[in-house]
Amino acid sequence: MKKAGREAAKAMDELEKRRGEREEAGERRRRAEEKLAQCNASWKLFKGKLGW
Repeated sequence: MKKAGREAAKAMDELEKRRGEREEAGERRRRAEEKLAQCNASWKLFKGKLGW
């Protein structure tokens, strides 16, 4: 019975670790999308100034 409890606790720890990794990856993706949007806006303004 104790072994099953230890295995369950280990599985829960692993699950929490993975959840944290997913949240961190999601945050990195959101920041990258924001940077891309800013770059696209800057590029459009630059092209406009060049008359393209």
